Amino acid sequence: MAPRGRVRWLTAEEEVALRAAIDANPEWLEHMPECLIAVNTGRRLSEQCDLEWPQVDLERRVIRIPRSKHGEGRHVRLNEETIIAFRQVLARNGGIKRGRVFAHMTGTDAKRHEWFNETVAAAGIDDFRWHDLRHTFARRLVMDGVPRWKCRG
Repeated sequence: MAPRGRVRWLTAEEEVALRAAIDANPEWLEHMPECLIAVNTGRRLSEQCDLEWPQVDLERRVIRIPRSKHGEGRHVRLNEETIIAFRQVLARNGGIKRGRVFAHMTGTDAKRHEWFNETVAAAGIDDFRWHDLRHTFARRLVMDGVPRWKCRG
């Protein structure tokens, strides 16, 4: 868990380096959609791991989260890059919208994204964790003029 008050996000240069590192390794490339979905939706790791296909509406471009960390349901809008990433995952699943979207994301937090930690190191990015993708998303919203209180969820 990150120290309280620690806020870290990807710079534009780091994001380019991270994507390049994922692209460069065939074992990591299969994880590109989950990384893109995380950075473009700002969802928590647990929300991503527990996400089931019935919660994903590609036509309406939204994910329904029935119960967040704070006990309330919410909707997350999907941009074009996220729609493409979901379609890649769906194609890999044989077009079947059943069960968990990321069925392979099981086990401990460390095991779930071991590949991510290796990729971050290969990209030369210091002090960056999976949860920081969420901070990256929120930072982009704030930079686009969305009030900070609307970025919480």
